[in-house]
Amino acid sequence: MTRILDIDMDFFLNDTAYWQTGKGRIQDDYVQPWKEREFRNFLEQNCL
Repeated sequence: MTRILDIDMDFFLNDTAYWQTGKGRIQDDYVQPWKEREFRNFLEQNCL
């Protein structure tokens, strides 16, 4: 059996939009995704 980890990259953003209602997308200038190095470091250090 092959196991695949499927991660929603939207989880790794620099801020949280508490006010978002679910109608439409958050503006790109409000939240930014983590840099690839930060993301890889988080996975390697915290998820092995």
